[in-house]
Amino acid sequence: PRPPPAPAVQTRPEDMGPPGLLDIPLSGRSAALAKKLQFLEDQFLVQPTLSDSWLCLSGRQRALERAEEFVLRLLGEVKGEVPIPLSAQQQPMIGLVIGPKGAKVAKVRAAAPGAKLLMPDDGNGRRWGHVTVYGPPRDAQTAVDMLHSMLGTTAGAPAGPATAMVTLALPLGQDGQPMTHVVVGRNGDNIKWLRRETDGVNVDVDRNTGCVTLRGTEQQVADGQRLVQLLFDDHGEESVTPLENPYATHTVVR
Repeated sequence: PRPPPAPAVQTRPEDMGPPGLLDIPLSGRSAALAKKLQFLEDQFLVQPTLSDSWLCLSGRQRALERAEEFVLRLLGEVKGEVPIPLSAQQQPMIGLVIGPKGAKVAKVRAAAPGAKLLMPDDGNGRRWGHVTVYGPPRDAQTAVDMLHSMLGTTAGAPAGPATAMVTLALPLGQDGQPMTHVVVGRNGDNIKWLRRETDGVNVDVDRNTGCVTLRGTEQQVADGQRLVQLLFDDHGEESVTPLENPYATHTVVR
């Protein structure tokens, strides 16, 4: 007799990553997308909310990534991300993207009218270090290439799934303040080293909260976290502490 079938493996919610939100900008309310809302909820285990210009998804991180990939295929669109250079204070220089009175953004929109540019933030006015581009392949690629040219960064094709992110709480020094200087280094040397050794991870240091946020591919983020810990090991300090990723909101650059 045949052995009984093995029981199905059930995926626990915690195995799907932390909860979060994902906003996908739309050129207009999509009839095809409206018909798929129940499918998104049942198949991908996300909660969709559709308006005239946005699709908002809530759910676990990995579920959001899969649902986003499905939605982009349905719309015939792609997604790209362009890193924004950081200032001496380690803040994204958004002005390089927007330009005087929005001239640079207007130039991109004129050349790629179907592309939608997003400046994500964490809900507290702090910007992430990249611009996200959604749109049809030709327009999205044109926008990505123009942004890379404006910012002097490395050009690349639009990517699919959302990037990985981890926020690290830093140890306190003898003065009771977070030791952000260990990550920054003299004249930003340690941040430059982190980017070089991880092949481009984005490093965002928040001196007010004492946290460092790493963004990039899963491999870049994992390597970056290991190297940040190595910096503190060299100083004989305790371990850095990963925090649950905060919910994120997005602002469209018009």
